[in-house]
Amino acid sequence: MKLKFYFLLFFLVFSASSWAQNKTSGSIWEVLAYPVHAFRLNRQAPAQAERQRLQYGPEERQYLWLYEPLGGAEQAPIIFYVHGGAWRTGKPEQHQHLAQLFTDLGYRLVMPAYRLAPDYCQEDLQLDIDQAILAASKHWGISLPKSQWVIGGSSAGGNLAALLAYDQERLANLGLSSANISGFFSIAGALDLNQMEPSLPLRQYAGSKQSVNFKLANPVYLIDVQDDFPALLLHGNRDGLVDFRASASFARSLEQKGLPYSFYCIRGASHLAVTAKWYYKAKKRKGQGEYLRNWLLAISKAQVETTE
Repeated sequence: MKLKFYFLLFFLVFSASSWAQNKTSGSIWEVLAYPVHAFRLNRQAPAQAERQRLQYGPEERQYLWLYEPLGGAEQAPIIFYVHGGAWRTGKPEQHQHLAQLFTDLGYRLVMPAYRLAPDYCQEDLQLDIDQAILAASKHWGISLPKSQWVIGGSSAGGNLAALLAYDQERLANLGLSSANISGFFSIAGALDLNQMEPSLPLRQYAGSKQSVNFKLANPVYLIDVQDDFPALLLHGNRDGLVDFRASASFARSLEQKGLPYSFYCIRGASHLAVTAKWYYKAKKRKGQGEYLRNWLLAISKAQVETTE
């Protein structure tokens, strides 16, 4: 019943927002398609990997999943992946396809759930992300100053992941720095909120464009020349939920700072197709998995060369 309630809430909120603001037919179609899409994601078989659920806080949504390649790999590199869902829905269990892809490449994986808007504000969501990375590190016995993380996310999760990866002060408070970030990736991420429609979910998460909270929730303002780790940005140019310009603007900011990045426009692809529909529909696979796989292999190769 609770899952049905979340589907209905997501559908009603986005539908009302879309119609009220006269959004494109593509946006409305994506809203209408979401309940079936979420149903398909929830029916995925678990990834073939060692996995464990860990509670990192007292509330229901404060949990995470830890994945390890079959056979274990204590020294394996780590990916920290944040799921999307307009900051209002979604869960890490919906991304078993990514969990399989990452663990097949030999990565350990942390997939946190987090408290959701509108009951919680952006500071609460960011606090949950911090607590999750600390809990995973403690569970695995990792020394944070000596650790290496690939941080990424999809849609709203791309926003939350970027707010962590590019915030020097926040990383320092966790015992980390940009030197601990091996790379950042975003799949149709909300990386520059200025480029997005002022929808109800966005306003409830970040506030109005004139507010201080909006700037604090916008990763594009955090980019600094010290963030010299590679970034991978994937986005469809037919995205009806997170404007393609949100990633394009972030890419321009990286370029202006002289920072390494790869930006792939997936032509003709919608938001749902780029983020997760390709998990279960072969015709929606337009290179998303290959871009991620090749980028991660390049990172692994660079790390090996650095240590030799």
